[in-house]
Amino acid sequence: MDEDTYVRQGLMWKDAHWAYLHYIFETLGVDADLLLLGVPVTDEFSHQFMGLITPKDIDGNANPYFDDVTNDDVPDGRGAAREGFIRAAYNEADGTLALGRGLMGGDKATAFVTSDHGFAAQWWAVNVSKVLVDLGLQEREQSGNCRKAANDPGTTTPGDTLAKECHAGGTSQIYLNLAGRDPAVGNTPQVPADQYEAVRNQIIQAFQNLDDPNIPGQQQVVARVLKKEELRNVDGSDSLHPSRSGDVVVVFRPPYQTDAQTPGQLVAPSQFFGQHGYLPELVALNRNINMHGTFIAAGPGIKRDNDQVRGVRAIDVARRLRS
Repeated sequence: MDEDTYVRQGLMWKDAHWAYLHYIFETLGVDADLLLLGVPVTDEFSHQFMGLITPKDIDGNANPYFDDVTNDDVPDGRGAAREGFIRAAYNEADGTLALGRGLMGGDKATAFVTSDHGFAAQWWAVNVSKVLVDLGLQEREQSGNCRKAANDPGTTTPGDTLAKECHAGGTSQIYLNLAGRDPAVGNTPQVPADQYEAVRNQIIQAFQNLDDPNIPGQQQVVARVLKKEELRNVDGSDSLHPSRSGDVVVVFRPPYQTDAQTPGQLVAPSQFFGQHGYLPELVALNRNINMHGTFIAAGPGIKRDNDQVRGVRAIDVARRLRS
């Protein structure tokens, strides 16, 4: 699908959903106390186009995909159009908010506006599973995210693995199959309990020393590697889940991320150009990087102040609402 058709299709989201809202409130006459609205196109268009309108990465290195989606050194001449696509998505979000507020009483309605994450321009995909294969912790590369390697041809035997990686955007979580903690399944090998720290340190060293083989010289691929217990404080946020966090967590640095990796290659083009999941305080506005999410509260239910409320985090708001 060409870009213009993709964008036109995405922006048509409102044609149905705005009609649904009008029907619910005006035709059916629903009297609602709470309206939950969401808009998908800001996320989708940022994923597709952010890197194509960003000349340099966070370290000032030239972006080979800037206005050149095929990296053939021939400019596409579509920079203004692609920036317009992203702006159109935000205009649609503004229109959706305006419609929702109007249907809920306009200035009489209290509104909370938030985003689930920020965004960063990116264009390289890291194959985390290949690193684990090279370390001898996987027999062969995983067949998918959080999945063991596929069966050998003509057999029902999956690839043995001492470690599994689960990735999302700029972060990969690595789980060891640890004896005494994780259930033993058949003849699947496990990491002995007394080797837990040694294996974790081996993984940490491998990622801390990770270089991009496609780019001469030094370029930082990984921002931070953390052990599970270090997740209690990630840029001031408690990111440790009681049962789901990985034994080792690798956070990459834009323009590197983990989705759409190429089998057999450590680093390859990611095939799309925007991502999230990096360190929560990573901000470089001149490089189209801002991991800070949006939070706006307005209306008669909100105390007014002349100063902005700074340092608000989504987890703070969620904790308050939950309690």
